[in-house]
Amino acid sequence: MLRYMKYIRRQSNYGGDGVETVIQMIKDLGFPIACVVALFWQNNHLQEQHREDLKNVTAAINNNTAATLALKQKLEDNENENR
Repeated sequence: MLRYMKYIRRQSNYGGDGVETVIQMIKDLGFPIACVVALFWQNNHLQEQHREDLKNVTAAINNNTAATLALKQKLEDNENENR
């Protein structure tokens, strides 16, 4: 099974024809096992994308926090000057 997953990853990275790979997996392993392999690969791919998205969201939150703190400091400075 790992052999097929490595082959699918290699094919998808280099623009290979995934349909032929799936057909060959169904012939060699059977439909249920081929579906499990495909779902496993899809799940791993989605997890990688989710990790990247979370990194971007975390960076955006950190940037917003810094901007909010800077704005708060400016407001406090203006308030102290007006007293």
